[in-house]
Amino acid sequence: MSVMGTVARTAVRRWPRAVGAALAEGLDVRLETLVSRASRESGVWTLSCADGSEFIASHVVLTAPVPQSLAILDAGTVQLPPTVRASLAVVQYEPCLALLVASPRASHVPEFGVRPESGPVSLVVDNVRKGISLGP
Repeated sequence: MSVMGTVARTAVRRWPRAVGAALAEGLDVRLETLVSRASRESGVWTLSCADGSEFIASHVVLTAPVPQSLAILDAGTVQLPPTVRASLAVVQYEPCLALLVASPRASHVPEFGVRPESGPVSLVVDNVRKGISLGP
């Protein structure tokens, strides 16, 4: 097993959460809201949700996987530039299985995780040690 490098990881520790929080400051962020259609007219976006609600926005960030994002845009008849559409249409995802385990005790997994050299597991991390989950 090899312990993941600490230099690069130390520089970005808590980075994704901090960047997201900073970018979202002052914005009306909706979580767990199923958007079924996004349309754009005269520079204004309309997001139609599965529950019938609608939101108007000047900018939209789609974080769903590419196939779902394209379906949302297609439902709203949003025309992407052909080269952008073609690039997105060929995006493929590899299957991934994530196992979350809760333990009443602290683990012995190093702060930056462990990558087994062989076997079906590619990475073992402790989200508490990474600083993105509350302790046991």
